[in-house]
Amino acid sequence: MNSLNNEEIQEITVAILGVGNIGCRHLQSLMNTGFPINIYLYDIDLKRVENVVKEIELNYNNKNVKVFVIDSLIHLPNKIFLCILATTAISRLSTLIKVQSNIRFLVLEKVLTSSLDELQIYKNLTYKYEKVYVNMPYYFQDIFAQMFDLIINPKKVIFQGNDYGIACNFVHFIDIAEKLLSKKIVISNKIESEILWKESSRKGFYDLTGKIELELSSGEIIDIFCGKENKTDIQIKVLDNRNEFIYDWETGDLSKNGFKVLNNQISFQSERSIKILEDLLRNKEPQIASLEKAIRIHEILINVLQPSWNHYCEKNKNYNRGLTKNRMIIT
Repeated sequence: MNSLNNEEIQEITVAILGVGNIGCRHLQSLMNTGFPINIYLYDIDLKRVENVVKEIELNYNNKNVKVFVIDSLIHLPNKIFLCILATTAISRLSTLIKVQSNIRFLVLEKVLTSSLDELQIYKNLTYKYEKVYVNMPYYFQDIFAQMFDLIINPKKVIFQGNDYGIACNFVHFIDIAEKLLSKKIVISNKIESEILWKESSRKGFYDLTGKIELELSSGEIIDIFCGKENKTDIQIKVLDNRNEFIYDWETGDLSKNGFKVLNNQISFQSERSIKILEDLLRNKEPQIASLEKAIRIHEILINVLQPSWNHYCEKNKNYNRGLTKNRMIIT
């Protein structure tokens, strides 16, 4: 259907598994629906879910939406139209395997995993669902299509900022680079400098600062730089034969050779989730990555970052931090 008519839609069942920051953003977005929807919330921290529901009740009054809190996955309904899996990467696959419901559409949060073996398991699970997607939306953002139209024969893409965390943003950067370069990323060489793994602001997880230069088989360069100074928002710089384009993530400003040419800000997750649901109801592809594409980009993540992680584990093996080689603890 091309338009959504409330009278044509029976109650839609959605499950959000994992109600941390990103899970909350999904919920907030879906609370703006104009058609009947039942939302089931699950998190291992039941108190967290209850607090989220209290906040939702204070800020939203949508009689179309019914929210249910469950304390076990066995209490999910038998049929679910859309399941959003927003747990941490460490527990994401194990949570999914425990779900016995008949799920039509599945949306996974990134990072999927830092294990090549688990990526293969994800591949093998796809037969259970009509479609599986990964919440990597930036390839489809209008600003990067606008940049692509302006850039002629790009040679270098640079992602730079301070204290934002390379690991948790890496798959997004590769996804954006594929849009700006108009090709699948195939890496022929990697140069690292001042790489430093450290505990992230999210307890129990790790991220890294430093610089990674990726040379592509087609000759282009991708530079990813994260400084150690006070946090600054990300800038994306693209160099072509004649020009330098800079996009400021915070302001939405795009400049060409130092002069502002347009403004277009990245949409928020609280705006995107309802659009994903509406696209699926219209039998349209949502503007996020397919599982196949996401797995390919996660393979790049693992191959690029795993060696420095293994070195970090070896260096800290005597400190009993629960670190394991070939298993980055990132989110």
